[in-house]
Amino acid sequence: MTDTLVRFKLYSVIACMLKIILTKSPKITTDASDLVPLLYGMFLPETGEIATAVTVPSTKTKDLSHAAISLSKRTNFNPNAMCSDRWPTKMEHWQKVFPNVTGRLGLFHYLQRMTKTMRKRHIDCFSAINQLLNAVYFYNQDDHEALLIALKEGTLTGKKHSDDDIADLKSTKYFRQRNSKCLRKEIRHPNVICDNLDQWFIRFKCTASEGSSPAQGRLDPVTGDSLFTSETKAAVTNCKEKAMHLQDPMPLEQMYDVMLPNPNSEHGLKEYLSRRGESNLESFHLMLAHFGNCGMRETLADNLNLTGTARFNVQIRHKLRLSKLTDENTRALTPSGWETVPDYFNHSELDYVNKLARSAGIQSDQEPFKFVEPLPFDNGERFFSEHLAWLKDTKPKNDENDMCLCHRCCGTTTTQPSTPNQLQETVANDERQINNVAPEKVPETTTTATVTPPAAAINANGVQQSTN
Repeated sequence: MTDTLVRFKLYSVIACMLKIILTKSPKITTDASDLVPLLYGMFLPETGEIATAVTVPSTKTKDLSHAAISLSKRTNFNPNAMCSDRWPTKMEHWQKVFPNVTGRLGLFHYLQRMTKTMRKRHIDCFSAINQLLNAVYFYNQDDHEALLIALKEGTLTGKKHSDDDIADLKSTKYFRQRNSKCLRKEIRHPNVICDNLDQWFIRFKCTASEGSSPAQGRLDPVTGDSLFTSETKAAVTNCKEKAMHLQDPMPLEQMYDVMLPNPNSEHGLKEYLSRRGESNLESFHLMLAHFGNCGMRETLADNLNLTGTARFNVQIRHKLRLSKLTDENTRALTPSGWETVPDYFNHSELDYVNKLARSAGIQSDQEPFKFVEPLPFDNGERFFSEHLAWLKDTKPKNDENDMCLCHRCCGTTTTQPSTPNQLQETVANDERQINNVAPEKVPETTTTATVTPPAAAINANGVQQSTN
């Protein structure tokens, strides 16, 4: 297990949510020419961190089951809600993996089902997207009012905006890109969503069948095409049927972490960290393209992806710590533009320094570095292409609900191996279980904990450096 995995390995609190995503990823290479690599991941929207990410051969649930069950066996991991881009598909499977879980359909993918059927070059496309968003959710009124005041007074951007300026800004993508972090989204009720979708479809459709509401849309003046394609009506109908699965599983106050404004800021706007997962999911997708590239060997791609994923998690945890600071004087010392940048990425180095301090007689409460997460033992989970290689070699069986039936998934042991030797024995037992070979006894060994520096560490630029 590499050093970067210390941030990749998460210990969830009891009340948490999961964000399950599946997306095509050309970043991971594989020797199996008949497989199309896909990236499957689980997010923790309570913190916005990535819980696990593996490469799978297909979008079938059976290929994802092993990673999900392995995640569920982590210590203190007991989610009470999950969010999937395909809910309620395979609901029985996920309720077995995470008992008593409340499932929801992801807001981003719900909207994407309709927007991907529209012609993006149509003159009314952007206006239709804005009205579609308003049909499904609205911004919290208090947040919206505070933002408008900051724009009109010029404390947010340094320029005072008129009503016409704000209207023009809302008609572009920049309003959401720049200000969405200051606005909480409230999802409308299911029947309201269905009624709004009907009115939205009528507003932009160009043809109408006999007996239906007249069409109010128009053809594009350049191409002569309609905004909607032949797939749009079916997508809208499907989304109306799934509207009941879209509502948040918790009250609005519990769906966001609040970061108070920096004492040096003039606008005084709060920043909200969503627990739905869509915002963190898409921002991670944007960064993922810059980790591993096509044509790389598997080990290099895995190392880059693990490093980038770990640093992504470290940055989010840093922002969450800022949201819990109560001493304004602490934040006032840091410029607001730099306070969200983590000071360190390699927690193994920080843990080593803390151990040196304790060995020199420093008390635990006076350690030089706080919030350090030491590297845990390897619990047997595999990520990215290593998971795909494991699936290819072992070919685990699945039951009628696509639950993985391998030795590790069917076992009752949920604790982590305490030593590397125990881990090797566990993995060897898995292989013998598949090959129906009797296990071999391994002599017991003892280990002595000593304070030793890490042989290699990853610096802030993601480059491996020797610490000897």
